[in-house]
Parts: sequence; structure tokens; C-alpha cells
Amino acid sequence: MWEYLDMGDKGNAREHFAKAKGMIGKKGYQRRDGEVKELEEQLSKKD
Repeated sequence: MWEYLDMGDKGNAREHFAKAKGMIGKKGYQRRDGEVKELEEQLSKKD
């Protein structure tokens, strides 16, 4: 996802983020909560 953000492609970044966030939530992999929050913040910023 970071690579899409680096390229300015927020559409693909959001798509992949949604899938990853769902998998993280299902698996209970809370170790990634900080990264999830950071990506949410990056994706919520206006272009």
C-alpha cells in the first residue's frame, strides 16, 4: 500500500488497504494497529 501512496495512487492504496485491514481484523493481528492507523491518516488526507 505504501508504494501506491508513494506513487500518488490513492485509489489502489485504498483498495488494498481495505482488504488488508479486513484480514488483520479477522485474524486479530493487533500488532499492526499502529500501521493501520498511520495508513488511515495518510489515505484520509486531501490530495
